[in-house]
Amino acid sequence: MPTRKVKLVVGCILLVLFVLGALYFLRSMNTREQEQNFSSKLAAEVEKKRSSDNVVEIRFSDLADFKWDRVYIFTPYTPTKRIDEDLGYVWQPARSIDISVRDDINLLIFTNTGKVVFYVEHPRNLGDLDGNYKQGGYSPDEAIFRVVEGEKQDNGLPWLRMKWKMHNK
Repeated sequence: MPTRKVKLVVGCILLVLFVLGALYFLRSMNTREQEQNFSSKLAAEVEKKRSSDNVVEIRFSDLADFKWDRVYIFTPYTPTKRIDEDLGYVWQPARSIDISVRDDINLLIFTNTGKVVFYVEHPRNLGDLDGNYKQGGYSPDEAIFRVVEGEKQDNGLPWLRMKWKMHNK
């Protein structure tokens, strides 16, 4: 029969595991909420183009509520190796996202001092960033995109694309 000391140690271990699990769950919920928030704000800015003939310009620095110094835009079918090369290390989440076989998202990875601080899988139908891959990514001052209308979709609405502002100068 286990001694009182063993029961206490086992109880403490279980308590620590429970607390760590709860913290992990809360962090992942917060991360998902943050991803949805950023993607929703980006989509809302893109959508402004549908109701206006004016130039719609999006600054990623205005949408991000976290500190970052580079944003990398990876477009459909980007090999995982390219992501690792741009970031300078093997970034494990790229393996589960597997953008190398996907055409439904653009992957935006924000870093600060070389470490990933945030990423989002942004649906292309809510503002397509295809054609904006730039080796080394963009600084906050460079990450400015203009929304342009593309070809008509099946629903009759134009496909909305974001083009890097520097290309428009």
